[in-house]
Amino acid sequence: MLKGRRITTYWLLALTLVPMAAEWARLQLFSTTRATLMFDLATADFDIRLAQYGHLLVGPPDRYGWHHPGPALYYLYAAAYWVFGASARTL
Repeated sequence: MLKGRRITTYWLLALTLVPMAAEWARLQLFSTTRATLMFDLATADFDIRLAQYGHLLVGPPDRYGWHHPGPALYYLYAAAYWVFGASARTL
């Protein structure tokens, strides 16, 4: 019974990772345009870069001057951002 669950888990993991790997390869091999970030994406990129080095201590800022709770999501994004090339195209 446990062996069947483990195999199912591996298949689900493969079904998730294979399309991501294919998209990463496509972006690395065939993308020639340079991406320029504007507005909110530029702020998100900056916050993710801060999280990569452990310097993000608060959540993303709001336009009214307060911060949303917790930077935990940006620390999760930082790992994927690093794996997929740490560039503007990653976002």
